[in-house]
Amino acid sequence: MRLAVGVVCLLMGGATKVGAQTRIDVPGRMGGHVSDHVHQYRALAQQGYELRVPPGECRSACTTVLGLQKDRVCISPGATLMFHKARLPDQTAVMWGSYPLQLRNVLLARGGLPDFGRGWLRLDASDLWALGFRRC
Repeated sequence: MRLAVGVVCLLMGGATKVGAQTRIDVPGRMGGHVSDHVHQYRALAQQGYELRVPPGECRSACTTVLGLQKDRVCISPGATLMFHKARLPDQTAVMWGSYPLQLRNVLLARGGLPDFGRGWLRLDASDLWALGFRRC
């Protein structure tokens, strides 16, 4: 179902051609089921799409896009990624496991993931560019 959302975005003109890749905005930016997001983002990347985190908030499960190879994701100026634990411990483990080690170290250095419903740990575009994520 979630993959269909990404396909609908493409059909509605939400994609732009960038070199040999097609860039689409990250679907599901308000969060949702972690495993669904991980599978959807991986499927889109395997199909050759570059996922763009646009300006605005990318919350919770949306942040798992950062687990893709860095050549498959770019961060726009004005993007803010907002992290917290998932509702279920097994989904928190999936989320945490999707992040690259360098990102996990930064999250730990800033106090770790807040419990669900207890606030957010925020990283801005510049924080992510400093970790080697590309600027869109």
